[in-house]
Amino acid sequence: MNDKPLKADETPDPIERLLRESVTPLPDDGFTRRVMLALPPRGRPDLLRFGLLGSALLAGAVVFLCRAPAAGETVLEFLRHARHGEWVLVLGLAPVIVGLGALLWGLVSVALEES
Repeated sequence: MNDKPLKADETPDPIERLLRESVTPLPDDGFTRRVMLALPPRGRPDLLRFGLLGSALLAGAVVFLCRAPAAGETVLEFLRHARHGEWVLVLGLAPVIVGLGALLWGLVSVALEES
């Protein structure tokens, strides 16, 4: 926000004047409390479901890397290039890795979503 004092030839902006005035909150007569009490109770996370999905995800990744040698070699090459500082190749593959990570994140969030 601009805290500079107004010069003599400047007229105050009506919107800025309204924003600077103190605004008192509107009384809600307990409306907020009633809405919060009407909400259903928050559910506890299902640790068994989370554990099963996590282990299935890990098992799927291991099977994928074992059954698809090209994918495993690609991951190893990516790590090798990153370790040697070949950032052009690493940055070229970064959008693919970010996209796969976003896809994985979305699948996990859908799987863990409470219905």
